[in-house]
Amino acid sequence: MRKFVPILKAVLAGSVGVLAIAIILNLAIGQFDGAVRMSLPLLFGLYAFFFIGRANFAAIRCPNCATPQPFWRRPNSFRQLMWGGWTCANCGTEMDRHGNATSHNA
Repeated sequence: MRKFVPILKAVLAGSVGVLAIAIILNLAIGQFDGAVRMSLPLLFGLYAFFFIGRANFAAIRCPNCATPQPFWRRPNSFRQLMWGGWTCANCGTEMDRHGNATSHNA
C-alpha cells in the first residue's frame, strides 16, 4: 500500500484542482447553484488530501525492543481503536500511532 500513496495523492490533488476550477467557472458564469453543489465534494477532497498527507505510512518499531509492528494492527484498547497505536507482541509496550511509548500499559 505504501507504494501507491504518491499516486493516490496525485490523483486526489488533480481531482480537487478540477473541482476548484469548475466552481470558479460556475461562479464566473453566474451559476451559483452549480458552484454550491460542487463545493461539498471539494471540501471532502480537501479533507481526504489533508488526511493522506498527515497519515503515517512508515514502518513502526517498538521503542524498547525494536520489533517491527504489523501494518494491519489489532487494537487492544479503546484508545488504540480511536487514535491508533500498537501493543508490542514481544515485550508488551504500548505505543501511539507514531511509535512513541505511552504510559498506558495493558
